Amino acid sequence: MASLDRRRFLRAAVGTGIGTVYAHRNGEGLLAAELADKPMPTRRLGKIGYEASVFSVGGMSTIMERDKRDEAAAIINRALELGVNYIDTADSYRDGDSEANIGQALATRRKDVFIATKTRIRTDDGIEDDAFEKTCERLQTDWVDLYFMHLSLIHI
Repeated sequence: MASLDRRRFLRAAVGTGIGTVYAHRNGEGLLAAELADKPMPTRRLGKIGYEASVFSVGGMSTIMERDKRDEAAAIINRALELGVNYIDTADSYRDGDSEANIGQALATRRKDVFIATKTRIRTDDGIEDDAFEKTCERLQTDWVDLYFMHLSLIHI
């Protein structure tokens, strides 16, 4: 496979995003055929060696009304079909709804994806107050791969 420099990759990615909207709105299946033979680019994630897709699903994109969780699941599953293997969310995204939507979508596919989530809790007492267990419950998993402290520039 030919090497893809950053500029060419970004140009193709933007074009793909526009193409996705165009193909979807016109009911055409062009995008899947065009991308079928091209694997999702990955990068090594830190020192752990995990090969993370250069595109990820952000938890904010999965926040929908509770009666539309199937739509959120469809977005997540389509991303996984296209090679995305990294999902980032936070317990604060609509009071855990993002984590719940992701958990529902990944109920049978947990091992296919690296999940990073965040908490705004800054004390040992807060962490011990079942915050992590509640996150795992919403995500329908026994583990998360990366647990961040969520910082907000508004509070700094």
